[in-house]
Amino acid sequence: MALISGAVLVQYGFATIVNLCSVVTAAWLVWPSSANIALSSGEIFPNVTPSEIATMVSMMDLGTILSPVPVSYLINIVGRKMVINMTALLYIAASLLTIFAKGMWYIYVARLLAGMGKGVAFGAIPVYLTEIAQLNLRGTMGSLFATAVSVGSCYGYIIGAGLSYQGVNIANLVVAILFLAVGWVLPETPFYLLLKEKDENAQKSLSILRHTHRGSASIKTEMDQVAAAVESCKNDKARFIDIATTKSRRRALLIVIATSSIQRLSGISPVLAYGASILPPNGGGLRPDIYMVIFAFIQSAVNYVGAILSEICGRKRLILYSVFSTGVVNFTFALYYTLVTYGVDTSSFDWLPYVCLLLYGVTWSIGIGIVATFFASELFPTNTKSYASSISAIILGLSSFGINKVFGEVYLEHGGTEAMFYFFGSCCFVYCIFCIYFVIETKGKTFQEIHTILKEVSGEKELDLDGEHKS
Repeated sequence: MALISGAVLVQYGFATIVNLCSVVTAAWLVWPSSANIALSSGEIFPNVTPSEIATMVSMMDLGTILSPVPVSYLINIVGRKMVINMTALLYIAASLLTIFAKGMWYIYVARLLAGMGKGVAFGAIPVYLTEIAQLNLRGTMGSLFATAVSVGSCYGYIIGAGLSYQGVNIANLVVAILFLAVGWVLPETPFYLLLKEKDENAQKSLSILRHTHRGSASIKTEMDQVAAAVESCKNDKARFIDIATTKSRRRALLIVIATSSIQRLSGISPVLAYGASILPPNGGGLRPDIYMVIFAFIQSAVNYVGAILSEICGRKRLILYSVFSTGVVNFTFALYYTLVTYGVDTSSFDWLPYVCLLLYGVTWSIGIGIVATFFASELFPTNTKSYASSISAIILGLSSFGINKVFGEVYLEHGGTEAMFYFFGSCCFVYCIFCIYFVIETKGKTFQEIHTILKEVSGEKELDLDGEHKS
């Protein structure tokens, strides 16, 4: 009954609204999949070079690097809700630039603005979702962000396959405007409101989120818990450097950096941006762009399954299985393209990369695609998790920027696709070793329990707890 209670429906409802931002973010992530074809054919601008296309694809990741640090401060100054809602303006501006573009520089700026929006989304939305969620929904609510990104990818591929270049830009503009129109109904998180000493507003927000009246015993109990967390935050003033001031936090930061990196180093960014281009024209029975739509649908469905499994079998085991199987798929991809490079007749098994694409949608989405998005919020205390989420978003941006730029240059200029997939697979297997020895399980644990485990595995003495900023 708890899964269909009013409180759960309310929390999922607000999560759906805030994740409209995630949908438009993902639509911009996969935007190059259809735009690459229009730009390279000269349909939009004449004489667009492969290097310009690779730069255009990676510009979004550059924007992602710029915004997370300011966001980590802004969400504590003006609030989670305000920062997230402001993201709609970035996407509206980006869409207008593509609609009225007179040259590639317009597209570069549009992708940069969209990347800044992505940095806000990846830095602020997981914090918002974990702060409005009750404890037993924390993992599921956190993973809804990844699910919404998959839905947005699906939306982007569908409009890319069915609409013209300008039609895609207008469709993205409509979603951004829709989010701007409905985002105002989101409640601010009780934690932020108590942090700003707005106790009555915090109680009202919590009663809305828990779908019960303000005077109930459950609201009073949870308000006391949030107030204690806020008091602890105020007494333990956090700076950006505090995410790495103790052994336990350095270990948590290492886990966040490695997990955020492998989410992109496993190859998802080039698959999203270039998937329709690298698939052989025949062998799948359908057009490559239709397969990208199927791929996105698989991601959406499997993310939901992964969200449930993360609460059943745990984050660590799920991400380990996910990364290992993704590595196997990457090496299979690489072997196929190796045969193509060496002139082997592959006509009898041109279906293989299509199967690999669909398997990739399963193996990546079921674990690495969802866990990396909320690890930072689970491994760090409230007063530093916004900074940790910013680091996670920056790492995502840096790794995605590098991978997209290099893949674009290698694929478009030199045709060395197999080398990139060998690299992606190798990164997956290296991370598996890291996961076994360094990643800890967070399923069903409070932050204090997670903090205790981190201290134990890091070799910190228990007496350091009260003075961890001095260690």
